[in-house]
Parts: sequence; C-alpha cells; structure tokens
Amino acid sequence: MELEGSVYVGYFGKILQNYDITDIMVRHDLANGEQLLARTGELYICYLPRGGEVRIIGVPPGMSYRWYDPLTGRSTKDQWASRDMFTTPGDGPAVLIIGDKLP
Repeated sequence: MELEGSVYVGYFGKILQNYDITDIMVRHDLANGEQLLARTGELYICYLPRGGEVRIIGVPPGMSYRWYDPLTGRSTKDQWASRDMFTTPGDGPAVLIIGDKLP
C-alpha cells in the first residue's frame, strides 16, 4: 500500500541528512508557538503548514537559511539572516532550516 504522506516524510528525511540534528530540542517559545526545533545559535527547523511568516527569537545575523517545500522536496537557494522575521516563498506548507549544512 502506498500512502501519499509517506513520500513527504521521505523528502524531509533526505533534507535532514544534510544537517546535524544531534541534541535539537522543541522550542515553540522562540517562535511564538509555531512548530520549531532548535539548537539555539546553531540550527533552527520550523514548519509552517500554511506558509506565511514566522519570527524566531535569537537567530544570529548572517546565519544561512533555506526554505524547503515538503510536498516536492525542492528548496530555495541559500540566503543569509539579517533579522528575526522569515517569510515563506509561497502560500503552501514550508519548512525553514536556518544553519549550516554538514560538510
């Protein structure tokens, strides 16, 4: 049996292979209650099911970030944080990952 959702989980698994998620913790308090995993100052992963924007407290300026489409696995090019507000590139679900990829 093939379930549509299993494809999306596969995309997300492949995305996370590029990041060190050791010791990451649930930190909704840093994102006004939005779904956020964080290793403060190093890695932030936020899921926005309907797109939009999110403010994440404490992101150091200059950290690289990308938006991922969890339905296709596609991502934006690297961008660099200059403030704590991040806006999805579209209206659908999106995953924001702030932090460096593994070498």
